[in-house]
Amino acid sequence: MFRRRALDFATNRLAGEAWDHPADGSRRWEAPAQQPTGTRFSPAVVLTAAIGLAAIALGEAVTEAVDPRAGISVHAVLLTALIVQACRVTEERLFRLLVALCLAPLIRILSLSMPLGEVSVVYWYLIIAGPLLAGALAVARTLRLSRSDLGLRLSNLPLQVGVSMAGFLFGIAEYLILRPTPLIESFSLREALLPAVVLLVGTGFVEEFIFRGIMQSATRDTLGRWNLIYVSAIFAVLHLGYHSALDVAFVFAVGWLFAVVVRRTGSLVGVTVSHGITNITLFLVAPFLVGPGLV
Repeated sequence: MFRRRALDFATNRLAGEAWDHPADGSRRWEAPAQQPTGTRFSPAVVLTAAIGLAAIALGEAVTEAVDPRAGISVHAVLLTALIVQACRVTEERLFRLLVALCLAPLIRILSLSMPLGEVSVVYWYLIIAGPLLAGALAVARTLRLSRSDLGLRLSNLPLQVGVSMAGFLFGIAEYLILRPTPLIESFSLREALLPAVVLLVGTGFVEEFIFRGIMQSATRDTLGRWNLIYVSAIFAVLHLGYHSALDVAFVFAVGWLFAVVVRRTGSLVGVTVSHGITNITLFLVAPFLVGPGLV
């Protein structure tokens, strides 16, 4: 359904190309005038972005304050509404916003509905990452995002290394905010290696691919430079489950920094590694090396 709509937009662009007709009857093609991008937003775009963010926040609040099943219902209604509206709109930039937003409720629906009760928590990330990555790839294909659009390349190596290493500091800082229970029983390479790989791939790559890859690229022309703040806000809202306003603010700040790095370098490499290291430090390292000193 989305794919057909995307093809419709491509057809409309071709149909809208300008041709002039000289006196000799021949036709000469002229490129159509490009639509202005930047900070001029249509009311429909502003309203859709605001309602989308508010609905995601509502779903998270219901999940935590009422019941996870009720939260799934809210996110399911939102996902359905986004899909239906995306199939009805005629403005391409609004279509791209609606399709990209589908990934936010999908994240929560998958994380809450999959039967993982008997599975170790550390492997939840990997199990959920499979269908989530499949959905993300479907969205990227629907929006016709190239590898370059998605940040799947390496550039500005010094900056990539710097932001990657900053993950250790981010992980310690977030541990001081949340003080989570470690995901492993003892601090050893043998016990931590596989969970570390799971966190690097399941949270580092998949989440950065979704937020700084797909969402940031899809909303660039829709929201202009405000898309960095908007996508970072969605990323932060999805952390309401940790029950810490300070952590939500911290995640927003880190998400915005990651967004700036990706916009500057056009690469997800550094932020992917940094995100993975942040969670590795938070759940596997800091509880053993930092935690005992805080008791």
